[in-house]
Amino acid sequence: MKSRSISVFEEYVQSDKTCEQYLFHLTKFAEYCNLESIDGILKFESDDLKEKIEDYVMYAWPA
Repeated sequence: MKSRSISVFEEYVQSDKTCEQYLFHLTKFAEYCNLESIDGILKFESDDLKEKIEDYVMYAWPA
């Protein structure tokens, strides 16, 4: 069963391909952060989330 946040997300992303890509990267980010699901992202404080996203981008796409 999908979580409410995923259902709302899918409702507002108009392109199926875009939705697929966003969910892929959100899932990879959640795995990187050792979260049980994408919903775990919502529990981060703003500054902590910003730092984790920056770290993930450097990890996933090294220079």
